[in-house]
Amino acid sequence: MSIDFGGGSKFTVDVGQLDGLIAGLEQAKGKVLEIGRLARDTASMRQPPSEEDYSRNAIRQIIERTVDDKEGTHTRANKAYADALDTMVRKLKAVRDQYLGTEGGNQSTFKPGG
Repeated sequence: MSIDFGGGSKFTVDVGQLDGLIAGLEQAKGKVLEIGRLARDTASMRQPPSEEDYSRNAIRQIIERTVDDKEGTHTRANKAYADALDTMVRKLKAVRDQYLGTEGGNQSTFKPGG
């Protein structure tokens, strides 16, 4: 079956493989969320290893580029990635459910008394 994700992104997947694909994407999302949690944990590391300017500036920049919720940071990239995975899972589940509904209707049509 061919699945269209919009924006020219299409791929073909065997219907029997949909549940495994969905599970893999959900596992990937869990890992993305865990990475995000670990990145947020860096906020507790605001204390530089020493008080000289280089260390204080390095810690500030690391936190700004990873934890802060602004354009170009790890946090924003992680959110976008998790959202994209969510969208893919929702679409795959919808396609699977539609296929199963259609297939179930087709099978009942061919059964005696169906």
